[in-house]
Amino acid sequence: MFHEYKDALISQLSSISCRVSLTNDIWTNIKSQFYLVVTCHWIDETWKMQKRILSLDVLDSSHSGYTIALYVLNVAKVFGIQNKIMSITLDNAGANNSALKYLKDSLKPILDGELLHVKCACHVINLCVKCAFDDALSTVIEKFKVCGKLLRERRYGRDWKQLCISSGVTFKKFPQPIEI
Repeated sequence: MFHEYKDALISQLSSISCRVSLTNDIWTNIKSQFYLVVTCHWIDETWKMQKRILSLDVLDSSHSGYTIALYVLNVAKVFGIQNKIMSITLDNAGANNSALKYLKDSLKPILDGELLHVKCACHVINLCVKCAFDDALSTVIEKFKVCGKLLRERRYGRDWKQLCISSGVTFKKFPQPIEI
């Protein structure tokens, strides 16, 4: 079923006459594995925005600019869109800036690549919020992290569960902290 869907998507993308935009994101899971996703966006013949995930993989090697560029180029080639890319939205990580240099050379974008890189607004906003939190709330957040870590430990976790039960409060385990 996956291969049928992929083949249909390849056929659909090869038949469109418009340009496409890609988004690329990398994140790390709790086991420190790097994931890379490439999403394609375009306007169809009825002027409706379309978006599809083209690829989601674990990166085996480092996520250097060269590695990211090769990955994106390979995905573009597999889906037959390497000559249809108008822009790529990436966050502001240094490796992405390096990847962009390789992509500009390989893709031969319009206007010498002036429109190729679109910085991710969500990433910029996240950096601003994180900076504000780091300055104003860092000690409070650290105390909550320590508290959560202690309550996830078996010896304190049992006491926490008993306290919740005796107080008539629904017991919930503390989740692993997520970095913003």
